[in-house]
Amino acid sequence: MNIFEQLKEKGYILFFNQGDRCVFEFISPVNRPSFFWYYDSFYSHLPLLKQDRYLHIFVKKKEDYNFSFMQDNKTWDDVYNYYLDVKEKRSKDIPTNDPPILRSPDTMIPELIFDFEKEGNNEAVCIFPDKYKGIRCKFFDDNHKPIDLIEIPELMEIINNIVE
Repeated sequence: MNIFEQLKEKGYILFFNQGDRCVFEFISPVNRPSFFWYYDSFYSHLPLLKQDRYLHIFVKKKEDYNFSFMQDNKTWDDVYNYYLDVKEKRSKDIPTNDPPILRSPDTMIPELIFDFEKEGNNEAVCIFPDKYKGIRCKFFDDNHKPIDLIEIPELMEIINNIVE
């Protein structure tokens, strides 16, 4: 079972955004939604050793927010199937498109913010919220390959606390 199947049973979805700025509230500008990755491990357009400093993780009730999809996905099933296709190709090192991208005009507050502190770090420290501040999670293996989020025990414990 992957993280999306696990959360779907409880009515939640997980998505993330990363950047060089720590953002506590994603507010979409007029006529432009915010964009988020829908994937089960760290992903970025940047080369892996140049990843963005901050990772913003969202765990939301799907029905509480408005989402639209990139890559011609029309439904949540389309998004999930697209994710599975990308995941399979990446696991076999087959070149593929980006993972699914969600768009939302809604204001979003991340459940968790992690700070990688410097480029090339394999782990990051949680800096928000205070309840989880200081918890370190390893997002990359020793070869700097992204680890599936479901395989990061500290992160899964936090996510399970959020959805219960």
